[in-house]
Amino acid sequence: MTSTRSRTIPLTSERRRLTVEFLWLVSSTAAFQASRIATGLVAAGNLPPAQFAGWGIALAILAYSVYFNFGIASGVNRVLPQSIGAGDARRAEQVQEAGLAGTLAASAFTLVAAAVIAGLASLDALVVGLLAASASAQQYYLHAQTTLRSRLRFNMASFQQTVLAVVFPVVALPMMSSLGVAALVLAQFVSFVVGAAFSDGWRIRWHPRTWSEVRTLIRIGFPIMLAGLMFAVLTTIDRWAVLVLLGEEATGLYTLAALLSSSALLVSVVLAQQSYPRMAYALGRGESRNYIFAMAVRQSAVATAIVAPASAVLALGAPPILEAMLPAYSASAPAIQILAIGFVLLVASSGFGNYLVVMGRPLVYVSALAGAAAVEVLLALALVELGVPGIAAAALIGYAALLVGTAALAAAVRRR
Repeated sequence: MTSTRSRTIPLTSERRRLTVEFLWLVSSTAAFQASRIATGLVAAGNLPPAQFAGWGIALAILAYSVYFNFGIASGVNRVLPQSIGAGDARRAEQVQEAGLAGTLAASAFTLVAAAVIAGLASLDALVVGLLAASASAQQYYLHAQTTLRSRLRFNMASFQQTVLAVVFPVVALPMMSSLGVAALVLAQFVSFVVGAAFSDGWRIRWHPRTWSEVRTLIRIGFPIMLAGLMFAVLTTIDRWAVLVLLGEEATGLYTLAALLSSSALLVSVVLAQQSYPRMAYALGRGESRNYIFAMAVRQSAVATAIVAPASAVLALGAPPILEAMLPAYSASAPAIQILAIGFVLLVASSGFGNYLVVMGRPLVYVSALAGAAAVEVLLALALVELGVPGIAAAALIGYAALLVGTAALAAAVRRR
């Protein structure tokens, strides 16, 4: 029997490592988010709301284009850590190489798809071209981040995010006055290219099974990708509702509200990035459903405990800060306050979503996301007369529906 002392030492060491990883990830992600938000605020100060709306649309398209790889990245994120957890190093290497091979093809598709969507959104031709290039480059950055995190190399992944945090404003700010929104999109492209360069996972040793492995990754990852795509839809559909129902000026106001309020997702994203591969490792080791469910509950609880106070500060501070610094956007304050509460509910659902995906139930998670999105759309139509705050309220209730749905579904899967 293993003594209590021999078990305590590695647990303490693991907790210390997790803490260091978390702080490094939080710092780098916070730097990236702060960089994007601060640069966005500078843009908002130089652009009227109707023009600033283009940046909100560009961000939404970039959020969707992450999923234009047919689930290859999701497959790598699922299979690679599980293979490592099972001690199959050869399989892990094949998965990583197949992931890069699939990314090469996916980047070309992404280039075309993003250009088509941006064109349909009536963005300027320059912005359309830069956005398509940025979405394509994002696929390579995503591959680099996925493989590093799946191998628990969070320090290197954090360094890549820090690079993005530095490059983005350095490129965007000098060209802001002459290019406007195009400067932001160009900066996004350059930051993805530079960030992806800081990785050692670009070698492909072609073997007969490479494309067979790619097909396997798509088969496993496509349902997971649908969950990620539906999450992106859920968290951006409010912007499209504002654009369609209220017009470009309201979209500019809402873009600022969404940009500031979504900063609350910082901690949730970091915890999810840490927890997901570890849940997959645990599954590969043969741990029980109860064990992995406890990991999910802990993820949601910690994220909520950290995000709630930060959201309260944002909700209280937004009105006076906007009035003093960005008076043209002061009408965004009510939406910021509503969304700040909504994102607390959203992060509370994160652990349960991870659990459903790791346990092989991504389509169950998709159903919860689709239901929440349907609630949000129906309420947006019902509350449109309230203007921008009404759309924000619809988003809040949609996020509440997601929390209730994922918690119930995860508990049901645990009991089976």
